[in-house]
Amino acid sequence: MAVQEYRPPQFSVAPMMDWTTNNYRTLARLIPKHAWLYTEMIAAETIVIRKVLGFSSEQHPIVLQIGGSNLENIAKATKLANAYGYDEINFNCGCPSPRVVGHGCFGVRLMLDPKFVGEAMSVIAANTGVPVTEMQNRH
Repeated sequence: MAVQEYRPPQFSVAPMMDWTTNNYRTLARLIPKHAWLYTEMIAAETIVIRKVLGFSSEQHPIVLQIGGSNLENIAKATKLANAYGYDEINFNCGCPSPRVVGHGCFGVRLMLDPKFVGEAMSVIAANTGVPVTEMQNRH
């Protein structure tokens, strides 16, 4: 699948758990036509098990934000995402939610393990043809 070129992001609708859902992104696209839309952070395990990656073509440009702490599942999730035509993949290293940090041991907790973050970014890049340009983090 050929990747379409979009303007550099001057405005993005940031990923927010339980908010930047498929329905929200469809509504958000009506307002800023050229903004980059992000999915809410989706755990790699959720992608592998439930394959919850669909979105409408009007949402482009769209970025998939993946979270996770298992390199094998991150690789599988990235491969599954390829078929959906995301324009970019973003690795979450900043979600402070207790649901993410405590249960899944990822999100902001990954800032304690920069070696793993580097490995995860490499795994994502090796398994996709779209840019893996940044990771969300909190300072």
